[in-house]
Amino acid sequence: NTEWVYLEKLLPECCSALEKLGYGKKALDLTLHVAQIYRNDTTVRSKCYQTAIGLLDRGISAEVALSSSDDVEWHQTVYTHLLQTNPQSLLDIKTDSILDWLSEHQGDLLATWLARHEMHAQAAIAYRNRALVEHLNINERVNYYTRALIQAKAAVTPNSDSAGKREQDTELDLHQIQDEFDLLKLQKEVCDALQDQGELDIRY
Repeated sequence: NTEWVYLEKLLPECCSALEKLGYGKKALDLTLHVAQIYRNDTTVRSKCYQTAIGLLDRGISAEVALSSSDDVEWHQTVYTHLLQTNPQSLLDIKTDSILDWLSEHQGDLLATWLARHEMHAQAAIAYRNRALVEHLNINERVNYYTRALIQAKAAVTPNSDSAGKREQDTELDLHQIQDEFDLLKLQKEVCDALQDQGELDIRY
């Protein structure tokens, strides 16, 4: 629309001027405010978010960026940007939408995030699911099952009543994970023995 044609050029200029004056947060707020004004226009909103992401690259922290708006699409834009530029920083984020986003996008980061935030039962299940991915070799599976077992044991010995209540909401079978891990270790021992005898010459 005609209004946006004007704003598309003006918005970056205003943000740049505010940044030069040391008002990066105000530039971010302005950009997100314009995005909300045009919330029904996907193209305009996306361009506003691109401008806002540029502010993150120039010093605005992810924490400030996420707290500046409760718009889920903006949060997802920030998550995607961090995934591309600094994936480990996602582990420190605790917003209402981060868990759903990680569940859809990142298996390893999801499991690590759950463990970091002491959601042990869900972390155990996430690590176990990673161990079942088809392309993994047996050593990688052992690694994931080891992590799954550590989290599963932490889940059944919560440090507080609130932690216990949280874990009860997730189905977790410690004995099943232990049995699967024991079987996997046995398979590994057999593979190691065959490899030592020269009967297995492929990476397993």
